[in-house]
Order: sequence, then structure tokens, then C-alpha cells
Amino acid sequence: MNVRLMIQKTKADRSGQCPIYVEVSINPKGGKKDTKRIPTGEKIAVRYWSRKQEVMSSYEGYQGVNSAILKKKLEVQQHVRENPNATPADIKALCEKKPLARQPTVLELYEEFHKFKGHMLTLNGMKAIDGLKKLLTDYIETGHTLTLSDLSLNIYDTLLKFARSKYNSPNTAVKRLETLRTFFNYLTDRGINTNMDYRKWKLPRLVPTKMITLSYEELTKLYELQLENERLAKVRDLFIILCTTGLRFSDGSQLKPHDVHADSIQILAAKTKQVLTIPLNKFSRGILNKYDNDLSALAISNQKFNDYIKEVCCEAGIKGTVSVRDKEKKGKMVIKQKWEVISSHAGRRTFVTLSLMLGMRQDIVMALSGHSDYRSFRKYIDHTDSIKSAEMSKWDK
Repeated sequence: MNVRLMIQKTKADRSGQCPIYVEVSINPKGGKKDTKRIPTGEKIAVRYWSRKQEVMSSYEGYQGVNSAILKKKLEVQQHVRENPNATPADIKALCEKKPLARQPTVLELYEEFHKFKGHMLTLNGMKAIDGLKKLLTDYIETGHTLTLSDLSLNIYDTLLKFARSKYNSPNTAVKRLETLRTFFNYLTDRGINTNMDYRKWKLPRLVPTKMITLSYEELTKLYELQLENERLAKVRDLFIILCTTGLRFSDGSQLKPHDVHADSIQILAAKTKQVLTIPLNKFSRGILNKYDNDLSALAISNQKFNDYIKEVCCEAGIKGTVSVRDKEKKGKMVIKQKWEVISSHAGRRTFVTLSLMLGMRQDIVMALSGHSDYRSFRKYIDHTDSIKSAEMSKWDK
């Protein structure tokens, strides 16, 4: 915080006397300057004010004025030293003997951020926002301190260490701090935060995870599987829709007749609010015809879906082993049967991966799946080894 003496020329009285103030300011890098001026009770003509922030000796009585304004400056500096987290407004209030206004806590500010995001995101989209709220609550309740005045690298190190101790997946800890930076940006954009130290935080790279998808043969086997259990048949049909349209679980289970036009699906994605147009293929067309384009009968909770789809895949003979990170074992690699790790996420991933393997253009696949960010789409390309082999084989022509 900067403290200096200054004269305000714009407030000269009729005799040309201008008030002298002690100016207190914070000017964070990349942020908005915050300034307050505290009156000293002294006035002087501009011609007697020195660049050294004092009254010139040519003014009669200069010693008395300089003594008074220096005393006020020292008083202000004392308040600054005793209140390292205070704002310029707080320092002015202390000098004027006013009670300090209580500053909202980080958790109180986060509650406002939570409400703001709640109007924009779906329940599924709010999971990261809710997750960070719980992390911050636990962090503070265990005796840690988090204030906007201290967002140093030491605070970052402590937060990251705490987050890693709370989550089995190393990626979850990093994603929580990514959301925290988004929260700080929200406060900064609204002038609530002026401390830019959080922008120095360098988050670790996400640990690559195994992407589980079905092969074209496995998808066909699942589609043709005869299931006597109606519950499992409905789960299988919904999964086929996800695998052959690229829709998210929240969208696929809500398809209604008015979403199907001619030979395509036109839907407003719940998560991204994008309008998606997805042409039908023999798989998706077959499922939609079976239910007269109304998949509301397939609606089910995501948790139950993930349980049942494993049963279906096991019955379909989707076998083989995969190496995956086990959240219950702190992210250690374990070997599991492929059907054991199939979930709703595998549907959308299967669509993108198979589309690329079948030779569809990347930009078309991105448009169908609603991927607007190539960085997040690139993981599918990295995953698909057969695409790499096919591209490298061009050297042999």
C-alpha cells in the first residue's frame, strides 16, 4: 500500500488555498487502482507546494504546516502497518475514527458466485461448482485461512496439497483449483478483488486417463443382443443412442418426437446451450423407430444407468482387460474387465472415436458432438491408435 502527501488543485477556495491530503492507494498489477484521500486539515497555495511533498521554505509558517501534515502521514502509516489486510477505505475509516465495515468472507463471496452460476448451468454442470464449495468449506473448517489479501504461491501450495489429500484422483484436485481461478476472475471482473497474485499459479498438467470406448464390432454385438429383461433392454437402447449420436446422457434420455426432424435430430444441448443437428444412422434410426421417436420411457438416473449398463455389456460378452486408474486406490493403475468400467461417458466417447476411425472429418465430428474447443477434442485423436497407423501408412504408398 502506498502512502504520500499531495495537494488537490481542483479544490482551491476563493483565496487560492488548496487542501493537503494524505493519499493511500493500492495499484495491483493487472488490476484497478484503489485510492482514498485523508484530509490533514491544512491548506496552502499551489505555488508553495514542493515536489518533495512538503511546503516550501518561502512560505511564512512553513515549519508548522509541514509538522502537522507529517504527523498525519505518520498516523496513516501506523494504521497501515497495524492492519496489513486493510483496504484504503479501511485506513481512512480508522483515521476518521469510524468503525470498519465488515468485509465479506471468501465463502460468502463464493455463495454469490454459486448462485450466479446456478442460473447458467445444469445440475450436471454445477458439479464442479458444488465440489469446490465443499473443498473450500472443509479447508477453512480445518483451521486454514483464505483471504483475498493473500493469494500468494504459498497459499496455492497449501491449497493444492489439501485438495490432493481430499481426492483419490489427482486430476480432481487440479480441476478444483481451475474452478477456484474462475471464481477469482469473477471477483476481479466485478472490482471485488484487486489482488492479481492468483494469476501466477501454475497448475499441474492433468494426468492422462484411459479412455474406454467400444469397438464397432462390440457396438454391433450390443445392438443385436436379445434381452428378455425389459429394464436392461431400455438401458442398452439408450446407450446405443449415446454411442451413435454423440449426445450426452442428459440429452439422450430426454429426446421427444419434436426433436426428430426428417432424418436427423435437432436439439438444444442442456449443458452448452448449443443447437445440435445430428443426422441419423442405421443404429440411431432403429432405436428411435422402436420408441416412435419418444425416448422419455428410457429416462433413468445416471447412477442406476451406470450400474445396469455393466450388466448389459457383460451379457453381451464384451470382455478383455483394460488398465485403469482406481479412484479408491489413490489413482493407482489396476487391471479390470472392460465391461466393469463401461459407463454413460463411454457412449459419447465411442461416437467420437468410431466416427474418426471410420474416416469422418474432424471438423464434422466436432460439429456433431458440439465440441467447440479443439484442445478437449484432441484427446480422442490421441486415443485412437488406428488413426495414427492409417495416417503413417500413407508413407508406404
